[in-house]
Amino acid sequence: MRTVSLFKHHVKAITLVLGGLDFLTFVAAILAAAHIRVGSLEQALSEHAPAGLPGVALAALVMVGTMVATGLYQRRSGQLLPWLLPRLAIAFVI
Repeated sequence: MRTVSLFKHHVKAITLVLGGLDFLTFVAAILAAAHIRVGSLEQALSEHAPAGLPGVALAALVMVGTMVATGLYQRRSGQLLPWLLPRLAIAFVI
């Protein structure tokens, strides 16, 4: 498996792809929620979110960073379901 050096750590390329997909999913979910709540995406970004799209991207980046910090991207973390659910809950609470 191909690895990428990131801050002097070797990370598998597929892990970076997964993190990128999670980031895009979070951005899409935030934008969909704003559209549902206000009715117009442009109005939601201009009036109700002063930071606009950069603020949405920052919120998604914080969520992905929290998931990394709690260990949700560790190898075999999916096999340990009793440990996975609390970590996932902590990631979304933060």
